[in-house]
Amino acid sequence: MALGKSSKDIKYNKPVNESILDVKKALNMIGSVKSVNKTDMTIEGTCKYGFQNVKLKIKIRKYEAGSIISVTAVSDDIWSAGAKSCIKRLTETLENLDKPDYKPDKIGIKPLNMVLQTIGFILLFLVAIVILGILPAWLTGSIILIGFALLIYFIIVKRR
Repeated sequence: MALGKSSKDIKYNKPVNESILDVKKALNMIGSVKSVNKTDMTIEGTCKYGFQNVKLKIKIRKYEAGSIISVTAVSDDIWSAGAKSCIKRLTETLENLDKPDYKPDKIGIKPLNMVLQTIGFILLFLVAIVILGILPAWLTGSIILIGFALLIYFIIVKRR
C-alpha cells in the first residue's frame, strides 16, 4: 500500500441504493462530496485532518442482505494518520446517522494538538536556521537548494 493510503471494508445492513444515500449524507457531515456515480456505485469526496485534505474514494457493492462499503483514503502524511482518521470518522458517522443529537468530529485532531504541532514545527525551523547560519555559506546554500528542489518536486507530484 502506498504511503499515506489506507483502506477498509465496512459491512452495512442496508441495501445498496440506501447505502449510497447514507454514505453521501455521512460524508457531507464530516467533509464534502465531490462526485457520485450511481451506475458504478462510487462516491468521491474529501475530509479534513488538521490542515490537510484527505481524498476519499468509496465503492458500494451488494453483500448478502446488505452491502459492503469499501473506503480508500489518501492523506499527505506518510503514516496514513489522516487517512485512518477519516475512515474512522466516516464509520462512526454511518453508525450514528439515525441519532439526531450526534455531532461528528470535522477535523479529526484536537485544536490544541494542532497548535502545539505547529509551534513545534516553527521551533525546529528556527533551530535549523540558527544551525545553518553557523555552517559555511556553500554548505548552507547546498542544503537550501536541495530542500527547495524537494519542495518543487513534491508540489509537482501532488498536482498530477
